[in-house]
Amino acid sequence: MPAPYRIASPPEPPRTEEADSYEQMLVTERSRDRRTGALLALLALTLAAIGFSSLKPRKPAPAAADEARQRLELRIARAKRTVEDARTRIDEAQDRFARDLRAAIDAELSPSEPLTACPVSLAEPGRLVRGRPSFPLAVTDRGAVTWSPSIHRVWQDVGRAEDFFGGDNPSAGIIYAEAFETSPIEARLVLDVVLVRTKHKVPIRTSPTTYEPGSVDGIAYVYDWRERRFVCAGEVHATNAQALEYSFNDGLDAKSWQVREPRLDATLEDDLETQVARAITAPNVLYSTSGALPPTPPPQTRPSR
Repeated sequence: MPAPYRIASPPEPPRTEEADSYEQMLVTERSRDRRTGALLALLALTLAAIGFSSLKPRKPAPAAADEARQRLELRIARAKRTVEDARTRIDEAQDRFARDLRAAIDAELSPSEPLTACPVSLAEPGRLVRGRPSFPLAVTDRGAVTWSPSIHRVWQDVGRAEDFFGGDNPSAGIIYAEAFETSPIEARLVLDVVLVRTKHKVPIRTSPTTYEPGSVDGIAYVYDWRERRFVCAGEVHATNAQALEYSFNDGLDAKSWQVREPRLDATLEDDLETQVARAITAPNVLYSTSGALPPTPPPQTRPSR
């Protein structure tokens, strides 16, 4: 049986470059429209979320200011404990120093025989500045309550810190507390010099340009904080210089303490203090008291806070 006759379908017309370009343009536009729609939808959702969140009450988050205040309060509390501990330690050290000084005076502590040089080195006279000896010095009278000059400096810092803690600026006291931590009290107590006066003549101004020199006689004691005893002693005599230079202001705008007479009075006092320090550091004045007086036992140490 013969096969049926089939007629082939005509071939598709060839695609032109114009048709391909047009179809590609439609695809690109549809893709861009989809991306644009997605972005617009995302933007709408974001704006709606922002608007909704603005209507809700905000929850209180931990404020940075509150956290800083709490940290400052903790630092102040720690600084107060440090200063309180410093107060306790200097009180104990001052009690020990006062007992040792009374014992030395009552025993009339003097250089031991044979005379040997003082083991403690003080500043040379040429390095002393008028009115400001370069070593801790206290001038006192027999029977008077005498502060250790080194402890007195520490006590002033403690007092300033306590004033800050009790005032309107407690954070300023932290500076002093940190100083006590970086420079312990024991490191600040090295040596003290005490001059116990036996005679004292106050300088007298006799005119705007003349005066009667003052003088000081006494026994100088050197206290070594490492050994906790007076290690040197010696007799001292000091007198005002015969001639002094000083400045003053007699102008109409001068303060009361700047005019000639008060300035001369102050200069005489400063010069006598300087001459005392120079006399103490002069050669053949201070000698060792080794073995002359046993050290005073320290008091019971209080527990640190």
